Amino acid sequence: MTVTSRTERVEAPDGGRFDAHAFVPEEARQQGAVPGILLLQEIYGVGDFLRAKSTLLAGLGYAVLCPDVFWRVERNVSLAHDDAGLEEGYGYMSRFAEIPREVTTGDLVAALAHLRSMPEVGGSERGGAGPARPVAVMGYCLGGRLAYEVAVAGDPDACVSYYGSGIAAELDLAERISCPTLFQFGGSDPFIPREDS
Repeated sequence: MTVTSRTERVEAPDGGRFDAHAFVPEEARQQGAVPGILLLQEIYGVGDFLRAKSTLLAGLGYAVLCPDVFWRVERNVSLAHDDAGLEEGYGYMSRFAEIPREVTTGDLVAALAHLRSMPEVGGSERGGAGPARPVAVMGYCLGGRLAYEVAVAGDPDACVSYYGSGIAAELDLAERISCPTLFQFGGSDPFIPREDS
């Protein structure tokens, strides 16, 4: 399946605008709407890892949208998956953590709504045909926790969290989730204690 990519602009609840990278199966334009995935980054930003996952998922028939999570700190972060990238990513993460949670989660719920509005997902206001297809939120590490927070605050049709850091401290919010949710943790993850997974 042929995959095309483009950059979308998402409007945040407070009027700011940020980039989100869309990866869509070209066939969706001819065959109608496809399901969507809001794919959330690790602390490395939207780099090679996330682009490869997005291309893979789009090749399987999904419209994928990767928002620039750190945009309020630094726009379009894309770091290598190495020690230097990890150290720099921790710097962005500490500044990101200073932003009120309702603001950062609001940005991602807006990105979820933007994904739903894309024509490939059937968003009628953007020229899509037919009813909108289901959309899920999925993320890795930081993105895994953020996917959980989007499921708490928003209305995805499903949530998949890969090694979401910090979820154990927010389990009291789980009762607000109304969609199927899948958590995956590694048994030997050096960053998430086994009792938190």
